[in-house]
Amino acid sequence: MFIKKKLRAFGGIEILLAGSIMTLVMVSLMGLLFYGQDSIKRENLSSGASLVANEGLEAVSSIRDRSFSDLVDGLHGLVFVDGQWELSGESDESSGFNRVITISPISENIKKVSVSVTWSNGPGKTGRVLLYKHLSNWFEQQNVVVITEAEQLLIDSSGGIVNASNRNQVIGVNLSNQGPNDIISIKKMTPIWSGVNTNRRISSIAIGGVTVWSGSEVSGVELTLDAPFELDLLSGEYPLIFNFSRTVDGISLYANFTMFDDSQKQEGMIAGVGADLIPPATINDLSPIETDNESVTLSWTAPGDDDNVGLASYYEIRYSQDNITEANWDSASIFSGVPLPEMAGTVQSIKVDGLSVDTGYYFAIKTTDDSENVSDISNIVYDSTTGLTQAERLLIDSSGGIVNASNRNQVIGVNLSNQGPGQIISIKKIKPTWSGINTNRRISSIVIGGTTVWSGSEVSGTELTLNAPFDLDLSSGEYPLIFNFSRTVDGISLYAGFIMFDDSQKQESMISGTGADLTPPADISNLGLVTKDHESVTLSWTAPGDDGSTGMASYYEIRYSQSNITDLNWDLANVFSGAPLPAMAGTAQSVKVNGLSPNTGYYFAIKTTDDSENTSGLSNIFYTTTNSLPQSSYLQINMSGAVIGPLPLSNVNVSGIMLDNNGAASISIKSISGSWTGSRLREIFINGVSIWSGNLNSGGTATFSTPYVLTTIGGPYNLRLRFQSNFTGQTINYLDFTLFDNSVKRSGSKSF
Repeated sequence: MFIKKKLRAFGGIEILLAGSIMTLVMVSLMGLLFYGQDSIKRENLSSGASLVANEGLEAVSSIRDRSFSDLVDGLHGLVFVDGQWELSGESDESSGFNRVITISPISENIKKVSVSVTWSNGPGKTGRVLLYKHLSNWFEQQNVVVITEAEQLLIDSSGGIVNASNRNQVIGVNLSNQGPNDIISIKKMTPIWSGVNTNRRISSIAIGGVTVWSGSEVSGVELTLDAPFELDLLSGEYPLIFNFSRTVDGISLYANFTMFDDSQKQEGMIAGVGADLIPPATINDLSPIETDNESVTLSWTAPGDDDNVGLASYYEIRYSQDNITEANWDSASIFSGVPLPEMAGTVQSIKVDGLSVDTGYYFAIKTTDDSENVSDISNIVYDSTTGLTQAERLLIDSSGGIVNASNRNQVIGVNLSNQGPGQIISIKKIKPTWSGINTNRRISSIVIGGTTVWSGSEVSGTELTLNAPFDLDLSSGEYPLIFNFSRTVDGISLYAGFIMFDDSQKQESMISGTGADLTPPADISNLGLVTKDHESVTLSWTAPGDDGSTGMASYYEIRYSQSNITDLNWDLANVFSGAPLPAMAGTAQSVKVNGLSPNTGYYFAIKTTDDSENTSGLSNIFYTTTNSLPQSSYLQINMSGAVIGPLPLSNVNVSGIMLDNNGAASISIKSISGSWTGSRLREIFINGVSIWSGNLNSGGTATFSTPYVLTTIGGPYNLRLRFQSNFTGQTINYLDFTLFDNSVKRSGSKSF
């Protein structure tokens, strides 16, 4: 009986243990099933987003094929109407994905098209795919457009994966030549990766089945291919394969391509699927670049998704009148108009507006990636908005301006006031300009707030100094302004320029004549040169008026071309977008036309348009040539190999400072100066030949009796410096090389 009971008890324990094990197995299987379904769902959403983004690029390409002019700069959505794609709104929705098309100009006949697709990736998380390409005006580029090889390189990384059969390998990326050139060539590649162990090395790269590079290098090293690899326009896609020394599961890989013409293009090859724990790099070059009375424009270099690699998700910019720290970050004001991050290394900027006048502000920025990893707070910058001039505080209400029905010699209905800040502002001069009436009319007096501030007899456009500066008090409201003339002024168009006590100016229309304006601005006849350099030309001219040479026109259109400009080819010339607004007729104006090529001839012309869209004739055509690049831009100085030596007396010699000329023509050095520690400089040699001797202290200048010529084929050149005593333990802080054209190139430092 005792034995039988023990057997029965043992059987019950076995049953209990077996049931527990089966429960654990079932729970584990269910967890794996749910985790797998969630991973598959995320991968499906990412793949779907890539399809929506690629569809967007193809749709915009089809719009370009119909008419390049339909590619309007800005943000757009897409709609499919009557069998074709059209731009519509600022975004569109497709199967839970939000798609935004951004079109921006690269040049007159090239547009950059970016497609951003976002979607919900779970509670509080947002997924994002960003694709872009350059679209050219195929019709115009036959005669005008020259695009770089990098712009012609098409990289399709939508299928980029780690090879399931060889986990050391990234495959699924294709390269192609999208034209117009028959051949483009890749000469260098810089692969950059993260998300894998730092002992991984790239071992080879293959394009189109050909191994173009092999070796063993870490992330971020520029790799020169065995020979430039050509992509033929007619050969379609070339598969691109990256081979690594070990497995690269979870890798995030980017690659920068340097083309035969030295143009570059960077793109993501594959985004790692492992947990992203790396935040964007901390921005350390935040700086203010421009201010006005209500805004500060900031500039910075974009970090990446992982440190300085890739593309982050969004910025948060905050500002405060108190210094910003991590402790008070949340209490600082948030600026809502922040741009999306660009690719790591891109310089970005934003105008932070809505600020108070003449007020100091602190600014800072943080960056967040798509895994909600947040960077540290950036460097803190401080700047102040500017104060308002008296002219900016002068409020002119001319909405009721009329010719007085009881006295047709008089213009009434205009009111002046001081809108602050500041209790008092003062007007010291007024310049009335009119048209639409007989030229024998003269202004006879001006009255402000019931006080006659000027009287006399003057023609249109005369600057009138008031009897005494007239004060406008902030507390006194509006001051009626009256203009009295020598005769009736029915049909007059009257403008007035106000010169304030601080010499700031403001001009506004007092009354517009009732007759139709059919008179265009006068043709500009004195368009000419102020100054120029290797990339810009500053032009000057005298402002015409709204009607001939009277009044103030509405806007200028400035065009330039390497061919002579006429009315027939006016529309083909380049438009300069930074033209100033017209000033009062007779005012000298100028503008700097930048973005030009060195040593290149350009023709310039200008037309003027008034507020009735009457346009002047073509101005005189002005021609000039931009300056060449200075010789110093071609001089290369390499201090890295500089050493003490050689014999004789090796310890007084510094050699191995290498000079080279990377230009297309010879350059000449006529003197060397610099800063160093230790003894005096006694002799200078280039390639073993003494070109100067003397007794020179640090800070002095060694002027050569004959400028030393660096040819384009003779380099590199070895510069040797002989000092008076042992130079071991001393430092060359810098050397300044003065070229034949008086341009200067400074070296780096070197300690010995």
